[in-house]
Amino acid sequence: MKRVMMLATTVYMHEKFNKDNILILRKLGYEVDVVANFKSSGALSEEAANNFKDWLVSNQCRFYSIDISRSPYSFFENIRSIKQLEKIVKENNYSFIHCHNPMGGVVARLVAKRNKIRVIYTAHGFHFFEGCPVKNWLLYYPVEKYLSRWTDILITINREDDLRAKRKFHARKYVYIPGVGVDKEKIENTVVDKANKRKELDLEGKFIFLAVGELQKRKNHQLILDAVNELKKEEFEGFENCIFLISGKGELFNSYENFIIKHNLGDKIMLLGYRDDVYELLKISDCFIHPSIREGLGIAPLEAMTVGLPLISTKVNGMKDYVVNNKTGLVVNPKDVFAMKEAIKKLYSDAAFRKNCSKNNKKISEQFCKNKTNAIMEKIYKSI
Repeated sequence: MKRVMMLATTVYMHEKFNKDNILILRKLGYEVDVVANFKSSGALSEEAANNFKDWLVSNQCRFYSIDISRSPYSFFENIRSIKQLEKIVKENNYSFIHCHNPMGGVVARLVAKRNKIRVIYTAHGFHFFEGCPVKNWLLYYPVEKYLSRWTDILITINREDDLRAKRKFHARKYVYIPGVGVDKEKIENTVVDKANKRKELDLEGKFIFLAVGELQKRKNHQLILDAVNELKKEEFEGFENCIFLISGKGELFNSYENFIIKHNLGDKIMLLGYRDDVYELLKISDCFIHPSIREGLGIAPLEAMTVGLPLISTKVNGMKDYVVNNKTGLVVNPKDVFAMKEAIKKLYSDAAFRKNCSKNNKKISEQFCKNKTNAIMEKIYKSI
């Protein structure tokens, strides 16, 4: 039986975005080895990370831990991970490697080149894009361009990346897919008693703004905290009914918690940590906020749109593919606290606007369903 490697820097990436890919490969008759830094659960809870390992075992997959880091500045860890990966490759006869994340792409392609193994690389949003810091272009662009010549299939998940790769890079083949796929069926089949769920979270009678994502600088949740703090000073009519839920864990959790305590916002903002009931949270919410500075595409807002929630969002690289101001909701600059504050007031007060956005969002999200992305991925795997 042929064997392939699925490589990413984090367990989170595999658990959230690669389970369908693994199942497709298993269906096609491949044995699958999953490689990541399994020493840390990262944005997952420890329980979720352990459940994923159990899932791998139940699907007859092996998993290996290497010391790879998402940060290109973790030089020694990433050099060590190259040596570790080389050892794994030499012990197994891989048909190809499917790698993810910038550092995953670097490490995998360096090792694959030396060992003459074919490579599929999924770029989950290049770190260089229109409007990004110059340092991103100086650091990431030349590396991605150079390594593209050692890439058999380069997969992009947004239109900006797709066009730039085809014009500037040297991969043997390019494929665009509309993201990693929204599980519309699972979302629709998630049943929740809204009244009981709200009661469980002590949110009865509240207008719920929900944000979902890892608590890191790129996700920019600080913009929500700053806007809520300004709204509290302003005391607009209806503010007492509003509550802001932020679901996720990450390096900025303590910083956000301290901000909430310092500004006495505990009755307005709830940091929920990692949750495995996000679809239920979506179904009891009234509006979704996604203030990212950068997104490959943005699965969380697309899931919210599938439920029919209006968005308050930024319009950065990947999100440009589907976010439209006054159609999907309101678009704000990721650094503009005033714009975020006014958007919150608008979405709270204008029920007709919310209803229209809800209708639009359900329709727009259809093109990003996982049945479409999975069909493309199966063709890719068969082609290589």
